[in-house]
Amino acid sequence: MIKKLPVGIQTFEKIIEGNYCYVDKTPLIARLVDLEQLFHAFFASIPHDWYRKNEMAGYEGYYCSIVYCYFTALGLNVRAEESTSHGRMDMTVDFGGRIYIIEFKVNEVTQPFRALDQIKKKYHEKYAGRDTFLIGVEFSRSDRNITRFEWEKFRKQEQVLCIDRKILPASWVTQRTVLPMDFSTFAATCTKARFSFVRRAIAEEDRQKKQIIPYILLQTADAGMTAAYNRQGSEKRLHDLWSIGIGGHINPGDKTTGADSFENILKNGMQRELDEELTRRVAGDPIEFIGIISEDITPVGSVHMGAVFLIRTQDPQGYLPGNELHSFTWHATQKLSRLDLELWSELALELIR
Repeated sequence: MIKKLPVGIQTFEKIIEGNYCYVDKTPLIARLVDLEQLFHAFFASIPHDWYRKNEMAGYEGYYCSIVYCYFTALGLNVRAEESTSHGRMDMTVDFGGRIYIIEFKVNEVTQPFRALDQIKKKYHEKYAGRDTFLIGVEFSRSDRNITRFEWEKFRKQEQVLCIDRKILPASWVTQRTVLPMDFSTFAATCTKARFSFVRRAIAEEDRQKKQIIPYILLQTADAGMTAAYNRQGSEKRLHDLWSIGIGGHINPGDKTTGADSFENILKNGMQRELDEELTRRVAGDPIEFIGIISEDITPVGSVHMGAVFLIRTQDPQGYLPGNELHSFTWHATQKLSRLDLELWSELALELIR
């Protein structure tokens, strides 16, 4: 039986009762990279004649109303012009336990102001404590489509694990560092280097400190295949590069006690990162620490140090990526160099060869 299209029907109840055709696109909300592409195609499909003899393409309310209707038709919890003590947010979407705050701008009207900057300055405070994403969408009146789509995850006063660079061995902080090492040596040295938690905004500008990042590689047991994904997260400096490392910053929440050791904090943070980035993984696979990577060539690398872990598995299909591991695939290890890899991944490859 051929199902009817639900033209003009916006409730799930009527779609089910009428046996209408329905394609669930709500997962695209969580995949923000795909969401940008979807809306760009959506606005490109609006007929040119609709813009004749009117000025609606110059008003942000027009673009906001189109997106509002789209989200509402999906059955999402959408709030337009939501009030805060600082003013009104153009739109918020409460979906999947997360809050998405969206600000719209028309370039020719609001230059040089940027949509994302407006949310970051004030509006996000209403949802402090919630898992919140800030999205700035800018349109062109002449092109009638998206010209800039920016987003980042909001972390209030995020603190990250750092060590003092000047106390580290000189061989650890060269222009291009690749050092095989056992975990006890690494942990003992970092403990002596006075590890501490520093506000991330400060740490990102302080080259006297190195932020410690667990960098976890996934390989098949025979080392023939290695997992890789395309960078599309909040770190815009790495966008569109390929990475073989899963990981992120270590935060105070990774401590189990007030005076926890560096070793325990790093292991806890590493396990948390795996749980956040992978929706499924093989519980029994061993995790081996294999060394460190560091570089002073790029702005990102100059303030970070990678603690490299390796998981070798008999069951690569047992690992399923989360939304931020874009285009996650298994590649022949010997052919990884053909990808446009981030520098850290190039360094990590030297550790496992």
